[in-house]
Amino acid sequence: MGKAQPEKGLKAAKKMLQEFPVIGEPRAEKILLCAKLAPIAAVLSAFVHVPTRLFAAEPGKNYAADYRAAREILDWGLPRTFEARQKAYQLLKKHGQETCKRSKPGCQACPLTAQCAYFQAKAGDNNTE
Repeated sequence: MGKAQPEKGLKAAKKMLQEFPVIGEPRAEKILLCAKLAPIAAVLSAFVHVPTRLFAAEPGKNYAADYRAAREILDWGLPRTFEARQKAYQLLKKHGQETCKRSKPGCQACPLTAQCAYFQAKAGDNNTE
């Protein structure tokens, strides 16, 4: 059965969770991560812009594409452990709530500007004007 079997079970679990009202893909992935059923690189639906800004600069205009991009960024950059992915989930949530707000990011107060692709791109735009 090989490696395809766990992926099949993961898809089935997500599909089953999504049958409940108000549970979309982001919440289903959060449940699987927090319950330690699968070390998914879960992304908060309200803060999809945070990993996108940090690692890829400007979020796009398509939520589904941004969500997939954010999940891929985290999946690629994080160890495949529950602890690492749960910690990242909590830190990205806090950062999105307190500093990296969707409409008015607080870049001037952000401790991550030296590594932030969004901030670096904005700084580059300001230098060309």
